[in-house]
Amino acid sequence: MSSDLIERRRPDGRKPAQLRPPTIEFGPIKRADGSCRFSLGCSTVIVAIYGPQSENILSKQLLDRARVDVTARARTGMPGAAQRALEMVVAQHCDQWIDSVQFPRCMVSVVVQEQSADGSGLAVTLNAAWCALLDAGVPMRSTCCTISVGVTEADGLVLDPCLEEETCASALCCISVNCHSGAIVSSTPTQGALSEALYAAAVCYAQGAAKVLEQVIRQALAKHLEKLPRAGQ
Repeated sequence: MSSDLIERRRPDGRKPAQLRPPTIEFGPIKRADGSCRFSLGCSTVIVAIYGPQSENILSKQLLDRARVDVTARARTGMPGAAQRALEMVVAQHCDQWIDSVQFPRCMVSVVVQEQSADGSGLAVTLNAAWCALLDAGVPMRSTCCTISVGVTEADGLVLDPCLEEETCASALCCISVNCHSGAIVSSTPTQGALSEALYAAAVCYAQGAAKVLEQVIRQALAKHLEKLPRAGQ
């Protein structure tokens, strides 16, 4: 990739491979078993986790593992097709992350609420869900961060596209990265298709951004844990 592309600035002043400032708040919903408010720039999603808990509906029980139930709430109005599609994607990712065999005949309830939208909504949602599961103490198979990438005519391949960039993008994709190994856990195209060369570059972008995001998550979690009451206090 040319040096000219690397130095080119985007509408909000970022470089192509630069994330918007992430903000992570663990435990904003006190009645949930775990929760997280996750933001990238002006895109914010809050996720609450309930469980693992007994699955009371016998017909929905899975004998060998926990079932993941996702409810996505619309920012305004009643949930529609977009929320139903989001529920399916979040459930698929949670099934990959959670060590569900430890909880047969149980259910993990995941409630998703978008608070503000300025692009990369799926990546923000998946990161909020992973952090909320972490806050709930749900056993997981790996540390995963999800990064959105897009292709625009003006700037080529860009990381964490904002809404303005998504509007004119020819392709958009969410890439989940195992932060320990750098392996790609999942790749979810949300618009168009990336060429083989662009996808390889997108993976490199996502792997680098995942390392940065992992450090931010660790710092936010450490601050959250410092505030929790200790045994004997």
